[in-house]
Amino acid sequence: MIDSYRCLQYFVRSYSRVRMTNNRVDPWRKHWTNKTPFWHKDEVNHFLFKHIDKLTEGKQGLKFFIPLCGKTIDMRWLYDLGHTVVGIECIQHGILEFFEEQSLEYIQEEGDSFTLFQTPDTRLQIYSGDLFKIPTKVLGKFNAIWDRGSLVAIDKEDRKLYAKLMKEVASESCKYLVSVLHYNQEKFAGPPRNVCKKELFKLFGDTFDIEEVDRLDRANIPMGAEKISLEEFWEVVYYLRYK
Repeated sequence: MIDSYRCLQYFVRSYSRVRMTNNRVDPWRKHWTNKTPFWHKDEVNHFLFKHIDKLTEGKQGLKFFIPLCGKTIDMRWLYDLGHTVVGIECIQHGILEFFEEQSLEYIQEEGDSFTLFQTPDTRLQIYSGDLFKIPTKVLGKFNAIWDRGSLVAIDKEDRKLYAKLMKEVASESCKYLVSVLHYNQEKFAGPPRNVCKKELFKLFGDTFDIEEVDRLDRANIPMGAEKISLEEFWEVVYYLRYK
């Protein structure tokens, strides 16, 4: 099993060498070629497991959204708890691996800007396509959003568009858990990118109440080929609720 410390270390080392292109998908595609991406974890995310009650408030049969989901086991775990799970992933190979590794049957459907893979009971759906090009009316509204590695991965210039998307798909009862990274971006530019508390409030504060609920010290992890060591490097989890 890959622990979260090693997972983040591999993520940082590799992605410090990535240069984004006009096509958002290209920099990610190579990491799905004949291998499991290093950011994938073989266990349920510990923050999700720890704070699941904040998202569900003890309710059953909720609709979860997981942006840039990859093949995370978090989806299977939530599905097995009885929830409906909807993910979006730009690399189709990862989606196919998810269904194969989880021994789940799926039905494939083609849309104008996406391909949908879903279980026969339709409670687990993964859209293959550009996160910003899939119509929100297709996705519908969600009771809960789990964002681990999505906001910190997208380009900075896409953050406002990303926040707009999250607000559009969040129901008025939606609970939103997001894991971000805090570090000195003058010493490391990412990705994964620094998303400071001020930036988070700027993006979401007009719509959501925002509360820090957890943090983990990840200082002194070698950063990329330059072997930069950051004195302050935190993974911080925020809990967002509609105002």
